[in-house]
Amino acid sequence: MKQSRLIKIPWNKGQYQTKADMERNKNRQRYGGSRVPELLGMLTDLDNKELPVEYFFFANTEQKASVLADALSKMGYTVYGYAPCAHDKSLYSICGCTPKMKMTGNIMSNWAEQMCELGFDYDCKFDGWGTSPGME
Repeated sequence: MKQSRLIKIPWNKGQYQTKADMERNKNRQRYGGSRVPELLGMLTDLDNKELPVEYFFFANTEQKASVLADALSKMGYTVYGYAPCAHDKSLYSICGCTPKMKMTGNIMSNWAEQMCELGFDYDCKFDGWGTSPGME
């Protein structure tokens, strides 16, 4: 079993996301990912289509946002940045974009689950993702 990085990083502020929260989020994200072919298929032909995916996370401290942004960058993802959220100044938003990936329900569901787990490892919440055929 993989050890959480939470144990290795002393955060200044308490835990933001519980394991139960992360599991609920994984279920929600799995459902969203499974609908990719249906929803994007209305806009474009998905045969062998690869698109970049914009991702969104929340953190409750700037330190956590910074550490997650660094981890995403090391994975080869573009990080647009992180900043206090407009809707809640006690949270930080981390957003960016992945390299292109195939747009299948299975791939997107698995990727979204991995992002939920990555967020949990860094005590951040994976809020979701988006893409469109115009992002090619």
